[in-house]
Amino acid sequence: MKTLNFIQSASEYIKNDDIHALVDFTVHSVIENNDIARYGQVQDVIKKYSILFRASGMEDVSDEVIDLLGTSLYFASDIISPANIKKEEFDERAFLSEVINLLAMMYYNGNEIIPDDQYDILIAKLKAIDPSNPIASNGLAAADNTGRTKYKHFLITGTQAKCKDMSEFTDWIKGKSGIYNISAKIDGAGVEIQYKDGKIFRAISRGDGFEGEDITNSAIKWNNMVHVIPGFTGSIRGEFLLKESIFKKKYADVMKNARNASAGIAKRLDGEGSDDMSFIAYDRLTYSENFRTEEEKMRWLDTVGFETPKWISTGEIKDIEAFRTKIETLRHNEIDYNCDGIVVKQNVIDYSDLKRHTPKTQCAVKFSLETAVSKILDIEWGISGSYLSPVAILEPIELNGTTVSRASLSNINKMMKKGVVIGKTAKIKKGGEIIPVVEEILN
Repeated sequence: MKTLNFIQSASEYIKNDDIHALVDFTVHSVIENNDIARYGQVQDVIKKYSILFRASGMEDVSDEVIDLLGTSLYFASDIISPANIKKEEFDERAFLSEVINLLAMMYYNGNEIIPDDQYDILIAKLKAIDPSNPIASNGLAAADNTGRTKYKHFLITGTQAKCKDMSEFTDWIKGKSGIYNISAKIDGAGVEIQYKDGKIFRAISRGDGFEGEDITNSAIKWNNMVHVIPGFTGSIRGEFLLKESIFKKKYADVMKNARNASAGIAKRLDGEGSDDMSFIAYDRLTYSENFRTEEEKMRWLDTVGFETPKWISTGEIKDIEAFRTKIETLRHNEIDYNCDGIVVKQNVIDYSDLKRHTPKTQCAVKFSLETAVSKILDIEWGISGSYLSPVAILEPIELNGTTVSRASLSNINKMMKKGVVIGKTAKIKKGGEIIPVVEEILN
């Protein structure tokens, strides 16, 4: 798998902020694959490797990176264009599909390479090129293929439209009115639990939203599952996951985070470890009588004993924004599982709209990457290829659950443009939630 090998190797250069070494490695890959000879144009080669850079964890494929790669390929093109290579057109749609499938496969094998927000960018790019592509709709579900029996969903387990911040959400809700049901967005794996005459009949993984795999043997072992709902025949939708407290107690020594550990357990055909998993419910559908509002639905789920995400109902944008801020704060202490945003649903339920893979009456508003503030104590210089690479030495701060005392300054030009000086206060964020970087100087 040359593509996967490139992504894994490139991700290490990106984590170390070693852009010049990354470009050198890329040129070697171009030579090995005869990419210039195959596609005929440097621009197609750059398009291909820009996708790979993003897939490897580069948060922003900047003009600087593209210029550096383009210059290197231009001067090397004479020696890396053998004439006997068959010409072909670069198929961006097919290549994006290949890369997304590889990332999904790695995720479900417990080796997540990039965070969700960057994965979503690749999905959005594919969707813009090929709106009907099932991978563009299903995302990580593309890797849901472990050989279990597959079944159709009764309660379609689609996906929400996504807003990256409150500004995009304000645009989404413009022109709409009424009450909305707002809940914490659970970062787990989707599932439909089917009940017949009050008892669990079958559990189906999210799959492509319309069809998934039979995971009943695992679901019946989840530690907070409601096994009996007297008189109920229908479906419950939710997410299954490994809570942070269980992860720290039993899995932290062997897996890097709860999501990866959860994905690994979910793949086990024998259901081993499933009793460590939890189920969070947020949807319900029956074959006959259904609720009129999302609020009624959530109250019923609470009443019959399911664990549900924190939720409110409101018609005010300021209340939605306040709830989003509250959940973003609580996710690090009170909430025992990962939340990566909020879900906004029109309170009055439009059941015909819910049959769409992406309903028009609901959306997800993601959290922004977390930032923190620290004082720059010193600047440390290293060598990246033939270039100087500056790193800021900081007063230690807590950021995304880790202690940070060093942050990348990328290069001298960016450092000077931001006005970096020893003794000044800087805003620090984690690029792609991995590499601490100095985002801006505050004084």
